[in-house]
Amino acid sequence: MGYIGLEPTQRQSDEAPRENLIINGFFDIWQRGDSQTDIGWRSIDRWFNAFNNAIVTVEKGYFTSDGTATGTYDAKGLPNNPKYFLRTNILSITDIPGSWVVPITRLPIANDTAGRDVTVKFWAKADTNKNTIIEVIRETWSAGAAERTFFWESHIELTTEWKQYTETISITEMPTLLLTESATLRLSFLFSSDNLSIAGQTGIFDIANVEMYLGSTDKPVRRKSYEEELVDCLTYYETGIEKYSLWAIYTSTQGIMNHLTFKVPKANVPSIRYDTLGVGKNATGITFSNMTNLGCQVVISGSGMAPDESGHISFNWQAEAEI
Repeated sequence: MGYIGLEPTQRQSDEAPRENLIINGFFDIWQRGDSQTDIGWRSIDRWFNAFNNAIVTVEKGYFTSDGTATGTYDAKGLPNNPKYFLRTNILSITDIPGSWVVPITRLPIANDTAGRDVTVKFWAKADTNKNTIIEVIRETWSAGAAERTFFWESHIELTTEWKQYTETISITEMPTLLLTESATLRLSFLFSSDNLSIAGQTGIFDIANVEMYLGSTDKPVRRKSYEEELVDCLTYYETGIEKYSLWAIYTSTQGIMNHLTFKVPKANVPSIRYDTLGVGKNATGITFSNMTNLGCQVVISGSGMAPDESGHISFNWQAEAEI
């Protein structure tokens, strides 16, 4: 896992206009789908939905639209006129140690927040009065394993009405990292766990307008445009559809090399997977090689083709560089 921090000119002072450090905190981008029932990155961009010993549906929540082409939404008094929120519906959970339901987002800004005050704001509600626990954790990573080097939590009471919550956290200084180590800052919402105050909770939890910024002063946060938010999300996940052709010119077995360039450079070297959509004229396979954060080579192979015969293959691909 590589460390991707803010450039020095992008780092915020306490006097600078507030920029939201959370990527997709307004829940505008859902590249993978609008809902999920499995653990992991399955729907909302930049949010890992973790649960254990529970049956859960995570889905895109919609603020009411007036139905016009301009898409004016009734955001129930929330600022910045959000269109969507994140809904977590816990259908059941086994009340035993090791049970939890928690959406998580990780930020590559641990160095920038070390020794600083950080303010977290969000709006939330539930279907009945409930409790939740908010955590901010700094994780130091080495060989794929994480160690906590900072931990903070707050217990919050949710009601059935949208309400804004604000927390200010003083982050400790960063321990010296080895060259093989990196660090992330993690924001988590524990809706149900084996913790006594929220053990066995079920039902609906909604969160919206999640913001984090440097400093302790209560100031508005600039909401990024949809296009800006999408570019930030594409840094960690991108999908596309490709169709390539190949020809057997002199022999009956022929391959062709193509280059796949990502729309946005990735935060680190991504893993890539694909699903074949269509194959014609004995095209037999796809191989990805020379992967970088900018793109990769794609080799399409075929067999049993007569000279001058063409073939084709189409596929959907997903490049993932989540942290």
